[in-house]
Amino acid sequence: MPSNPDLTSFFEDSDRPSDKEEALLRRIEELVRDYASTTGHTYSPMIRRYRASGVPYCNRKLALEMLLRIEELETLEEDEVLMGTAMTGQLIHDFLEKALEPILISSEEEVELDFGDFKISGHYDLLVKDIDGSKVVIDVKTCSDASKVKPKESHRRQLSVYQAALGGIPGALLYVERNNFRMKLFRFDFDKELFSQVASKIAELNASLLNIANYFGYSKEVKSGIPFEINLNFTQIKDVIGKGLLPPAIPEFEYECRNSWSKCRFYDICYEK
Repeated sequence: MPSNPDLTSFFEDSDRPSDKEEALLRRIEELVRDYASTTGHTYSPMIRRYRASGVPYCNRKLALEMLLRIEELETLEEDEVLMGTAMTGQLIHDFLEKALEPILISSEEEVELDFGDFKISGHYDLLVKDIDGSKVVIDVKTCSDASKVKPKESHRRQLSVYQAALGGIPGALLYVERNNFRMKLFRFDFDKELFSQVASKIAELNASLLNIANYFGYSKEVKSGIPFEINLNFTQIKDVIGKGLLPPAIPEFEYECRNSWSKCRFYDICYEK
């Protein structure tokens, strides 16, 4: 009778990824990254045109992102976090777009508000027909627990931009739970006062950046209103901070500066001892 084969080495080897497995995984990761890069919306860091999605954040943070070309500062870990968040949001959005076809008017359309000295632009998620047939613009947000979620003021500010760009129509924040797709919706009529706060905040940011542009010799472009880019290094940033040209560091949220698990990448610039 033949003896039973010794399978110890077989099982040990089977737990180890082969070169083919690693190669396939790398290829899959590469394709996922390539696809993820096409699902979002890119914005030029040109002065005079600002993102609706950036409206809630600290003006100094927004200014430094533009002046330092934040893409060059992102680490691999940050890229992975941002990509994962973007992919989850995109998958949920794609699903909703298909599911809501009976009431969907349009999706991911770019809108723009022109204030003369600057513009605010962005892409709303969904434009749908309300129960009475009127239009409602919806901004979709993911959450961990839809039963406990409350509308964030920052999300309302972003939504107000889309509402204003679409003629002051009603808007809604749709929170979707990541794990089981439970949803909660908050509907808002257009709030002129809230939107006025948004426009004033961006106007202050724009004024600060134009002063910096003038300081570095862009006076002709500033006066003509031509969009232009400024790409500063850290020495120049310290210079404009010393001159008081950057917007003040006033975070909208505690986590913008620092908390128990992270801090703003510009914290050391703002609070250098």
